[in-house]
Amino acid sequence: MSGPIPVNPDVLRWARDSMRLSLEEVAGRMNKKVSDIEAWERGDESPTYIQLERLAYDIYKRPVALFFFPDVPDEDAVEQSFRTLPEQELQRMPPRILFLLRRARVFQLNLAELYEGVNPANRQILRDLNFAPSVEVSEMADQVRAYLRIDLAEQQSLGSEDDALKRWRTVLEEHGVFVFKDSFNPPGKKKVDSTESTFSGFCLYDMDFPVIYVNNNKAKNRQIFTLFHELAHLLMHTGGVDTRHDD
Repeated sequence: MSGPIPVNPDVLRWARDSMRLSLEEVAGRMNKKVSDIEAWERGDESPTYIQLERLAYDIYKRPVALFFFPDVPDEDAVEQSFRTLPEQELQRMPPRILFLLRRARVFQLNLAELYEGVNPANRQILRDLNFAPSVEVSEMADQVRAYLRIDLAEQQSLGSEDDALKRWRTVLEEHGVFVFKDSFNPPGKKKVDSTESTFSGFCLYDMDFPVIYVNNNKAKNRQIFTLFHELAHLLMHTGGVDTRHDD
């Protein structure tokens, strides 16, 4: 298909907005003029199938079929998952993080379908523990440690950082929290140039299927910290994101 193909211009515009990309950024990555992208989004012109594939898979991270839908898909906005984050934090989320947020949400929905709406864990930390927003950090930590049944002696005996990370991940999953890991860096992008490398993880709150997503490019100790940073967000019944620099 070398010629233009009819796509829904509203979906094209929505897909770009959902990734927080400017017309200039898309035009640069497509090696096109801004006026070309504007024409596609107005419906005055259309991309070729090859151009649509590049837009869909490489830039917008969406299936090609989506751009032929008659209406814009109904999708939860990032703001709904992270209602406690300041607006400036939401605005600085790069495309790779937005893509991983969508993937995490798909995982969450798949888990609910797989387990028919019932978390398979015998003990569920989000149901069994409840904290007031004013709780002291030390008190919260003591209760969480006691609930997970990992005392300091056992923690110190875990050995390597890798063993510790695997143990904590297993413990959280045994208590109803689903943990996923992925590279937060865009494919082919070096860590030192990557805005995404400032993100260590995030979580999506759900009473039955809470998800923690960890950046596996980070050091193991940092990943462990992120597990508990995000667990604290979940225990406060909200989504969260860890954007601190390692220093």
